[in-house]
Amino acid sequence: MRILSAKDYAAETGYPLVTLCRLIRQGVIPHEKRGAGYLIDADMVDEIIAERMNANLRQTEPIQFQPKTIQRVVSSQKNSNSFLQALRTI
Repeated sequence: MRILSAKDYAAETGYPLVTLCRLIRQGVIPHEKRGAGYLIDADMVDEIIAERMNANLRQTEPIQFQPKTIQRVVSSQKNSNSFLQALRTI
């Protein structure tokens, strides 16, 4: 059991402090409020975050790539002439 402040845990792991505080407020992470900060059990938070990440991975469907087809638009000579005529009038 390693007791850390949420700020120290975020600095140690690189996990965003804002996200940690949101999870604490939602009741996902058990904590003890001390002054303006939170004390958390770092080992327990590691397990909770790992479980949430694994659950998110199981919920997502694998990405299936489909090749895009390129549609080429062939302009007729008539359209290009009208474009050139429009340029000449300017």
